[in-house]
Amino acid sequence: MPEGAVRLPVFHTCVGAGGDRHAAKWYNEHGIDVLLETRVVSADVLRKKLTTAAGETIQYTTLIVATGARALRLEEFGVARADSGRICYLRDLQDADRLVRTMAACKGGAAVVIGGGYIGMEATAALVANGIRVTMVFPESHCMPRLFTPEIAAFYERLYEEKGVTFIKGSVIVAFERDRTTNNVAAVVLKDGQRIAADMVVVGIGIRPNTAPFEGQLSIDKGGIRVSPRMQTSDASVYAIGDVAAVPLGIYGGARRRLEHVDHARKSAAAVVQAIMAPRGAPSRYDYLPYFYSRVFDLSWQFYGDNVGDCVLFGDEGAMRRASGVAAGSGGVAAADAALAEPRGKDDLQLGASAPQESVSTDGSEQRPASGGAGLSQPLLDSSKQGRGERKARGHRLGAFWVDKGRLVGCFLEGGTKEEYEAMAAAAHACPRVQDKAVLAKQGTQFLLDLVARGQLQVAGGRLEAGGAGAGKAAGEGGKVRSGQGGDKGSTVRREAADGGAGGGGAGGKSGAAGGVAVGQSDFLPQAMTGVAIAVGIAALAFWHGHKLRRLW
Repeated sequence: MPEGAVRLPVFHTCVGAGGDRHAAKWYNEHGIDVLLETRVVSADVLRKKLTTAAGETIQYTTLIVATGARALRLEEFGVARADSGRICYLRDLQDADRLVRTMAACKGGAAVVIGGGYIGMEATAALVANGIRVTMVFPESHCMPRLFTPEIAAFYERLYEEKGVTFIKGSVIVAFERDRTTNNVAAVVLKDGQRIAADMVVVGIGIRPNTAPFEGQLSIDKGGIRVSPRMQTSDASVYAIGDVAAVPLGIYGGARRRLEHVDHARKSAAAVVQAIMAPRGAPSRYDYLPYFYSRVFDLSWQFYGDNVGDCVLFGDEGAMRRASGVAAGSGGVAAADAALAEPRGKDDLQLGASAPQESVSTDGSEQRPASGGAGLSQPLLDSSKQGRGERKARGHRLGAFWVDKGRLVGCFLEGGTKEEYEAMAAAAHACPRVQDKAVLAKQGTQFLLDLVARGQLQVAGGRLEAGGAGAGKAAGEGGKVRSGQGGDKGSTVRREAADGGAGGGGAGGKSGAAGGVAVGQSDFLPQAMTGVAIAVGIAALAFWHGHKLRRLW
């Protein structure tokens, strides 16, 4: 297993968020009827009717679409012999099991990873940890192009290269060669004619939201189903959540995004339950803060906010050298002499202004520059310390701020502490004004820690909640909850290539005597779960607030 792998000894669909373990007994006790291996093949929004592959017709009053997304496959791009054996995708539990079996069979061999996004980077780390040589191939100029700048990407690429990974950038695959005896893949052929021997291949080239049953009936935007801040679609009786929904984010003035992350999946589920069951108390905007993370080898990074505008890079000397090839100086992520002007309110909070205050720690002692990273297998904080904690002197630290139109809108950090990540989340949500980007680069996260220490930045315990989990009081008793399987199986979440939940269907419920219908996708992956977390979360919240619904899972 990779170093510091996530362990889920009491795995349940609300892992990381608390709650009961959702085994079969839980569904029975809560009146939830689960229909497995039931695929919804069509929807008639006008008549409020769903049709399954078996020909069963299901009427609904309220429908929540939680169909997620499916992995794009190389066959769709005309790649020859893409049906060869040992070519792996990663969307659902079956994919994960197959990947594990294939890695075991190919230990000591060679693999090609196609795609440089989340799936590609994390799969590569797992392959290396299992003793397999890896070549990564992607058409972009650097890895993780939707999030990383070239400098941040260079930092990780060089660390991967130190682990023996080879990168081939700016190239695409056109064909596979396969063993005539086993039909397993034998080599990858690139557009320029280059041939790369391979015992196995992992593909992570993107996703496509599962909107097919609703196209021509509901408004589509950014590849997903267009929804309001209440998750309501263009049809008042239909809602959409998770990866399939194009949601207006209140924090960015209603700009519409499609977010492929389990955090958004859970929070959009809570928001839609509140909107349906307590419409008068539902918030008028979805105040969600985008949040992404990854853990590979002994590395661990988090990102909050938006990566638009100018990027301000900071880090310790080793990290900056990896990122830019230029030493960053003898200091680490240090506290600079410049401090902050006293703000007059949230809108007047400014970064980079000078002030007479000195940077001090919470116990009043001098705050020293800090460097070094928190390794994944190490605790983030020294439990003997209070307040901000101390960073572990292991690994390298690299961070970035994004400043757009004079405001800080995004924060990224590799190897941070709990306090730093909480301050980053709060800052990305507050979007304070920035006066001097050079001071930001010099101080790094010390800027944010000083803001928190002075009470100028309020930390709410890490990732900010959107909409709240409470759905208010539901009116009346509901009908029996029914759950079933919909569409293609699969669910991974995260922001890069091959992310999001997969499947066909949706989920729903309504206040009053009649039950709603939920059609959705389920499966489990340790680091990312969309379909099942959304759909079961909806059922649980609905039950907890006195309402029962009918759900296809």
